[in-house]
Amino acid sequence: MFEGLKSLSGLASLMRDLPRVQAATEAATREIAAMRLEGRAGGGVVVAVASGTLELCALEIAAPIRHALADPQQHEMANALIREAVNDALAKARGAAATRMQEVARDLGMPVPPGGGGGGILPGL
Repeated sequence: MFEGLKSLSGLASLMRDLPRVQAATEAATREIAAMRLEGRAGGGVVVAVASGTLELCALEIAAPIRHALADPQQHEMANALIREAVNDALAKARGAAATRMQEVARDLGMPVPPGGGGGGILPGL
């Protein structure tokens, strides 16, 4: 019975702080969108840059790999390096976004779920 009252008290407190929570969440969302995280493959012959919102912003492919894309025998290796660089950048972006949202939750005195992911706070993360 008292657990229910604690939950209601916590909810009432959260509702009082709602403008502060919304402002902090919006600011963090803007920061995350502005993030640029770099993923690399093949010692830097392929470099991908992703935003914190998991969008591919740039893809740099060194000349040897560009030539490999045209060579049917090397095509799969080139594709694998591109995939690796993009996935590396996206993983870094996902981790950075989740970390930032965990920081916001802690700063606001909100509980951080086990595993701490930012899931649910930002769509798609």
